[in-house]
Amino acid sequence: SVVVNPIPTVLATPATNQTICSGDSITPIALSNPNGVSGTVTYSWTRDNTTNISGIPDGSSTGTFSISGTLTNNTNAIHTTTFTIKATANGCDSATTSVIITVNPKPTVAVSTPSQTVCGGTAIAPVTISNPNSVAGTTYNWTRAANPNLSGMLSGTGTPISGTLVNNGNSDENAVFTVTATANGCPSNTTTTTVIVKPTPTILITPSSQ
Repeated sequence: SVVVNPIPTVLATPATNQTICSGDSITPIALSNPNGVSGTVTYSWTRDNTTNISGIPDGSSTGTFSISGTLTNNTNAIHTTTFTIKATANGCDSATTSVIITVNPKPTVAVSTPSQTVCGGTAIAPVTISNPNSVAGTTYNWTRAANPNLSGMLSGTGTPISGTLVNNGNSDENAVFTVTATANGCPSNTTTTTVIVKPTPTILITPSSQ
């Protein structure tokens, strides 16, 4: 007699392609066998473009399983990686299915001046913001940490950071600006620049008139 083993099918859920930022986790891809072939079903997968995108390796598993983990784009351009997935049962392979992950690069950010000191009411030296890894389409935004003794320059976009801070107190105050670069919806790690703002002295003449 001839035993004809059934060919398993394989389903990846979600089957839709994904887009993530470099270093982020993918949405787990659950693997299943819709036609319910009896016996042990082994799921295996390979991933291409491993030079530009590192992370989740090729692998295999039996039973209920999801492909999961993080992917890192090692370049400054958008890249894709394709998971090619199959099921095997009783020595018979399914047709393959694929899931494509687009991995956007994360920009880096730097400032030209880590710190400076100014007198209150005097314009700061402009702080240039740059993107060392040169990701296309990078934009910049910055915010100043709240300080009840300082006024001016609460937030902004673009480069440079410029403007005037007023010290409403009677001692030196720190204005700490947190700077972020963003490209393709992916934010950089933040960096900071600090402006030490000296108070402006006042003068009192007594008596004011004679």
